[in-house]
Amino acid sequence: MKGKKLFVTHHELMDKSFDFIRKNMETDTDGIPRHLQEFWMVEDLRACEHLSKDEQYKYEIFSFALEEYRARNLRKAPDLSRDALLSLFTDFQMLLLVANTSPAYRAYYGAIPLFDFDKYPRCIRNLSHPEVLSQQLDVVMTRVKNFATPAR
Repeated sequence: MKGKKLFVTHHELMDKSFDFIRKNMETDTDGIPRHLQEFWMVEDLRACEHLSKDEQYKYEIFSFALEEYRARNLRKAPDLSRDALLSLFTDFQMLLLVANTSPAYRAYYGAIPLFDFDKYPRCIRNLSHPEVLSQQLDVVMTRVKNFATPAR
């Protein structure tokens, strides 16, 4: 019975994710509920290219947001190579991570327009601010340390 509850929860979160994106394309990371942001984030940025079967839905959510963005901006979707889509997905994941772990980024640049894919280059450039880099290095090192530490 417990496994079925998890599946329902996952399914409900997927529905809530799609519904939220559909209704809130103009919002930034301050307007996205934290539980949805956490649901969308990958555990390890290095794994974006090779998501486990259990994390494939995170790419599905990203793809849905990208298609909604294109539709709302009346753009014919250009053919993006697999590498270009993967790069955009990695940026999406990186910005989610920063939004959830870097008060310095917010202090200098404000909330991140997660669904405005045209603003990604500027957002990524802003990551090079020294205080933002320092905080992100601390976060990454903690995650690596926690990942490398065997469970007891």
